[in-house]
Amino acid sequence: MKSRLCCLLLISMLMAPLAANAATSTYRGHCTITFQVQKTVMKDFTGTATCEPFEIIVTDDLISIPVIVVPVASMDTGNSRRDREMRAMFESQTFPRITGEAEAFTADRLSTPERRLDQMPEELTFALTIRDITQTITARVTEPHIDASAIEATLVFDLSLASFELDPPSFIGIVRVRDDLLLRAKVSLDRSPTSAHIPTTQE
Repeated sequence: MKSRLCCLLLISMLMAPLAANAATSTYRGHCTITFQVQKTVMKDFTGTATCEPFEIIVTDDLISIPVIVVPVASMDTGNSRRDREMRAMFESQTFPRITGEAEAFTADRLSTPERRLDQMPEELTFALTIRDITQTITARVTEPHIDASAIEATLVFDLSLASFELDPPSFIGIVRVRDDLLLRAKVSLDRSPTSAHIPTTQE
């Protein structure tokens, strides 16, 4: 459910390697989030969500990160009743979006002296907002893949429903969802055809 949050994290971390370029580049991004839900009894289940398309602009070594938006309506577990329960928990009629935001940063924040495009941070911190509550989240950056035209990575983090004052739904009146969720957000950034070429260590 909170999985959409993770997409924001991924974006920020993908931006870090981009900061190594002084030329202006535009990256068009999209993300797919997978969340794993554990239940007190019976079988666990997984679901997916998608974020709205976004663009990242890298100019003069500065990476400005847009607010990443995940519509609650995009949540899908393959079970219509279960989906209705989750959307009710998020109060989607009043709060239809989950957002994530990371601060802009420059190349000097990269941990490696070379600051090459394929040097990614191991963690990404961002502000996640669900309903009217904002929490700071730290995600692990995994499975990075970078070439001349695209960047991909997966953000992995745990999310506590209680930390956002969310009451886990119950199914059949007795089967309850556990508080902690495991989220994996796969983020892809495609370089615009008009952007300047970005080097990698393979070149």
